[in-house]
Amino acid sequence: MNRVAKFFIIIAITLSGVTLSAGTAEIDTAERLKRVGQVCLEGQSCAKAGTATTVAAAGSFDVVGTYGKTCATCHAIGIAGAP
Repeated sequence: MNRVAKFFIIIAITLSGVTLSAGTAEIDTAERLKRVGQVCLEGQSCAKAGTATTVAAAGSFDVVGTYGKTCATCHAIGIAGAP
């Protein structure tokens, strides 16, 4: 086999490896960027079988308690310009 034929064989093998790794990189990127969850509003039929669902009751949220535990820390003394 002459040197030119060997050269083209090496180039073909190298380029096929680059194509395969590029496809793998795209798949890896898509896996990292895929959605973690799904939001379903009441009445929609987007829930899948076997999927755990959590429903928050409208009356169970304590605005004053939540503000006191989390928001007031910064807002009470104006940290970072908090009004």
